[in-house]
Amino acid sequence: MRYAGARRGRFAHRARTDRAGTREFDRTGGFHPGRWWTTGLDHRSGEPRTFRLARIESAAAQDAGFEPPEGFDPVQRATESPATVPRTHEVAGELTATLAEARRIPPAAGTLGGTADGRVLVRARAQDLAGCTVMPAGLGRPFTVRRPDARPARRSGPPSPG
Repeated sequence: MRYAGARRGRFAHRARTDRAGTREFDRTGGFHPGRWWTTGLDHRSGEPRTFRLARIESAAAQDAGFEPPEGFDPVQRATESPATVPRTHEVAGELTATLAEARRIPPAAGTLGGTADGRVLVRARAQDLAGCTVMPAGLGRPFTVRRPDARPARRSGPPSPG
């Protein structure tokens, strides 16, 4: 399926690390969960990527058109991409629940998958480990942290407002 009138773009941007870069990009969607973002195929990495529009310094359409990658769902990518943004810690755990129960965890908070023994694998990235187990703990189901090995001190109550 070809996107009607879809053309490859080239843009200059500043990464979250403040490093400047240029990308060729096949834009397949845009969204606004508090900030404007665009999603599509990044030709430098060869992977679907999401970029924050406020970091794009200039952009121009190229002559080349494109077709979206097989099976690529821009809405799913846009919804899940906040959970995959590089952060200080990669977090993984197993939840004893059905996938339907685990879907109460918003896609922006973590990605879900299955395990061989029927549990739900939850993956996320976090700047601060102290609050990252609040979402799965709120489901009221057993949850085992698999990564990282260093875990924050146990809390007796909800996280403090931040």
